Amino acid sequence: DPKAAHDHNHDEKELEKYKPEINEEFLKTVGTFKDVADFRQKIRENLGKEKEHRLLEKRRGKILERLIAETSFPIPQPLINYELNRMLGQFEEDVRRLGLSVDNYLIQVKKTREDIQKEWLPEAEKRARINLILEEIASKEKIEADPKDVQEEVRRLKERHADIDAIQAESYIAHVLTIEKAIKFLES
Repeated sequence: DPKAAHDHNHDEKELEKYKPEINEEFLKTVGTFKDVADFRQKIRENLGKEKEHRLLEKRRGKILERLIAETSFPIPQPLINYELNRMLGQFEEDVRRLGLSVDNYLIQVKKTREDIQKEWLPEAEKRARINLILEEIASKEKIEADPKDVQEEVRRLKERHADIDAIQAESYIAHVLTIEKAIKFLES
């Protein structure tokens, strides 16, 4: 469509007006870079890491999907509810981080928390199943989180959330790091 192509080119030209010139002054506003060459090098490194991360996530996704496909056992409802609550908590935190009220957001999208939980039920079941499988693998393979790593993560968490319950945080982080090690075990 020639009109769409023209509009796109027009939009590109408009955006060019606002594109900052990458010079020493601009670098002072975005971080600590030695010079323009250093800035460009860091951008290339970050893009490389991002690509690597996406490939890793894709590989992990395939491993976890295969685990789900090859197992069938009933998932206790409390574990599914736990995953649903975690997902809802993360969703609410994300919405608040955008500077929005969760209730207003729900009104705008014409949904209730119950609607969202119903939609997310299959994903919550999947997460609960994966967790159980990985916990079993960790147990069988004697995989445990490194206590030093756990303490370091708890310390970081307390810096951001001073009122957090340290014992619960330690237990949760130990679980997360153990699951991470179990996934790495499967990858290798």
